[in-house]
Amino acid sequence: MPIGNIIREKRKEKGYIQEQVADYLGVSAPAVNKWEKGISYPDISLLSPIARLLETDLNTLLCFEEEMTEKEMDTFCNQMMEEIQKNGFKSGFCMGEEKIRNYPNCGVFIQKIAVLLDGARLIYGLPDPAEDQHYYEERIEKFYERASRVGEGEAKASASFMLASKYMAGERYEEARELLETLPDRLSIDKRQIETQIMIREERYEEAKKLLEQMLEAALNIWNLRDTFLYRDLAVNTSQEGEKEQERKKLAGKISEKAEDDVKEKGIIRSGKGEKCRESYAGIDSLHFQCYNGKQPGGVNMRNHEVKTRQPLLDENGSLREPGWSRSQVQIYDRKQIKARRFRIKEWDYYLVMNEEFAGAFTISDDGYIGLQSVSLLNFKEGWEHTETILNPFPMGKFHLPASSEYGDTIYRDERLHMDFLVTDGKRQILCNFRNFYQGKTFSCNITLEQPKMDTMVIATPWKEKKTAFYYNQKINCMPAYGTMTFDGKTYEFSKESDFGTLDWGRGVWTYDNRWYWGSGNTRVDGKPFGFNIGYGFGNTEAASENMLFYDGKAHKLDDVTFHIPENDYMKPWKFTSSDGRFEMDFTPVLDRAARTSALVILTDQHQVFGRMSGKAVLDDGRVIEMKDVMCFAEDVHNRY
Repeated sequence: MPIGNIIREKRKEKGYIQEQVADYLGVSAPAVNKWEKGISYPDISLLSPIARLLETDLNTLLCFEEEMTEKEMDTFCNQMMEEIQKNGFKSGFCMGEEKIRNYPNCGVFIQKIAVLLDGARLIYGLPDPAEDQHYYEERIEKFYERASRVGEGEAKASASFMLASKYMAGERYEEARELLETLPDRLSIDKRQIETQIMIREERYEEAKKLLEQMLEAALNIWNLRDTFLYRDLAVNTSQEGEKEQERKKLAGKISEKAEDDVKEKGIIRSGKGEKCRESYAGIDSLHFQCYNGKQPGGVNMRNHEVKTRQPLLDENGSLREPGWSRSQVQIYDRKQIKARRFRIKEWDYYLVMNEEFAGAFTISDDGYIGLQSVSLLNFKEGWEHTETILNPFPMGKFHLPASSEYGDTIYRDERLHMDFLVTDGKRQILCNFRNFYQGKTFSCNITLEQPKMDTMVIATPWKEKKTAFYYNQKINCMPAYGTMTFDGKTYEFSKESDFGTLDWGRGVWTYDNRWYWGSGNTRVDGKPFGFNIGYGFGNTEAASENMLFYDGKAHKLDDVTFHIPENDYMKPWKFTSSDGRFEMDFTPVLDRAARTSALVILTDQHQVFGRMSGKAVLDDGRVIEMKDVMCFAEDVHNRY
């Protein structure tokens, strides 16, 4: 804040008028007026008398602060990102660099600026000349270096981790190792990921193998996993403890052997490529289902556990009380009960409205350290799509997304985008006005979705490797849609007789590395709404899958569905098969909405493929639903952040 503003505020706090200040200092009242307006500045000899009169100190008077408040940091970060979006990366970079000069010892702020600029250079691109690109990459690295020196706690650790990643990418392995040694062992991102990558690049495969096996064992927590399996007792119904003990030992041996075999068979180190330990998790899960066939003692089917009790979602430790699926949000989400750092909490509302020829997709999200507001317009008939995204640094709950899908409006506002998701009794409304959506032209929409009383798909999914991580998600299919989207002089109109909208509502805390598959579609069969939700790969789905059919307002639960995606070409035909034979489909792609960002430890690789699906689905009562060329989508998404 300029010195003139400080003098004015402090003067008013003391109840002085400008003439009184002037009289005390021996200057004219117009001189004081000019100071406060920023036209001129007081003489240096007057600074101490001014400070004494206003009962403040010189640091405050001169606005000298080593640290910024959280609000100041967030405000500036938003301004910098807006500058990048308007005037390009170079302009925003200069803005951030100048601010860092003013606060050279504020480690938290410097680390935030470094992360945002690092991400912005990938999303918005750097200036063309190679020397300019090298300059900006070097400067961002210097920001990380400074943040790691002057920062404290999580800011220091995060800056050091990013810096070590950059050293590794530049083959500066010794510097990376030295920096990693300064990091604590317990971080939200495991520093051993970089250590193993360095070992592999240096062809120290045996050392990398040992470290990866340690990570695998820690992630799976094999000993606790044994106890979990044994608690279910292999469905052994015997009262003789000796026989039970033999079965326990036999299963424990199988689990250990399976884990060891997977480590070797999956080529985690043998291939020299350092593939993710996560691939071995599927082997353990597979063994579990082979051993138990999804049943408890007595033969009760536990593959899909339905939650029916209304209760808080999380317990006192921040873990899910009751993993499983439900037909509505019977478990109550409360952000305050989460036992994780604010920047790890993710909340989003995503709507997709589509018909045979076109679609609109709308996202309002708060992903902790970044907000992502997005609108997509897709034209299947002409074979094109455009997605426009606005990023907001470090929202961390400030968007106040509702705790339930059943009430509360989700609203986003900035100078380019106004977007409202409104909830009323039996209806949802999507309002959007996006300036400069594409080529300087505005996109707008007013769409209504009807939501009669009907079942939905709700899933509460934990992660094995992190007790406080969870995924609480609701998919609402089969909402008849009507209204319009307008862009470039053309109006796209939805009719509730044939067109539908779907809501993907999610809240949770994720682990660092996740790959998931999701598909959804809606149509009418014999005049009644029919839809499906299929997916897997996200978290520990032992309690329930998220696979479900919807027909005439009723949910029909499926077991496991597998996506068969052609290698290296998402536009080739896909297949979908199911463990219970109730979802067998062919899929012909029409449009791939693809996006990829890769920056060392940060990766997003997304393919949302729209196309036509044909095949059969079987309801709970055995009725077969035949589908033919139903427009829908299926996606393959890998996120690491």
